[in-house]
Amino acid sequence: MKNGFCESDAVLTDMEQWKNALEIVNKKNLQPHLDPPKTWDSLVAYNYILKYVDKNEWILDAGAEYYSVILKWLSKNGYKHLTGINTAFNATKCKYIGKIKYEFGDITRTKYLRGDFKAITALSVVEHNVNWQIFIREAAYLLKEDGVLIISFDYSKEKIKESKKMFDMDWNIFCSEEVEEMIGFAEQNHLKLINEFDKNKDGKIIWYDGLAYTYAVLIFQKVRT
Repeated sequence: MKNGFCESDAVLTDMEQWKNALEIVNKKNLQPHLDPPKTWDSLVAYNYILKYVDKNEWILDAGAEYYSVILKWLSKNGYKHLTGINTAFNATKCKYIGKIKYEFGDITRTKYLRGDFKAITALSVVEHNVNWQIFIREAAYLLKEDGVLIISFDYSKEKIKESKKMFDMDWNIFCSEEVEEMIGFAEQNHLKLINEFDKNKDGKIIWYDGLAYTYAVLIFQKVRT
């Protein structure tokens, strides 16, 4: 734990965690996320990539947005090969912002080759119109050995049964059983969880459209096949 910010805990359990993450980002002179609590999982992803991934390796942000911060932070830190994909991007022309390439792409069926990337992030993506099983299988294919996959999503220990949309997209708040299923499926695809998911932890600290929930982030490393 550094400055009250626990990087190994998969579940955001209290407001102090994201406030501490925001303080750390400001001290590092990095751009905070537009939604301040989302700075927490972006910082977890950033720190793990700094730890495991060389600056000359290729990194993919699956489901990227132009306002996403993870690629911007990595670029500022000297990473050279950064790509963000989204089906909302222009299908005929890539957009470059500094070292970052933004291009059209479906995260469950990409154009890339086996082992093209050392790190893949998908931050607040899989809860919206994404078949997470197909995405995890695709990510495992794209990752180099020992590569890192980082997935964050909206989370509640108990299943929230209300069916609502967020930003006109389907919205699934993952429960503990679904997260355990995700971890097991990832292991079947040679992705080992390297942070700590405690199914008994919860935190009703995020609110949207009458629902209270929190965030979770899972970090996987591709193991030898």
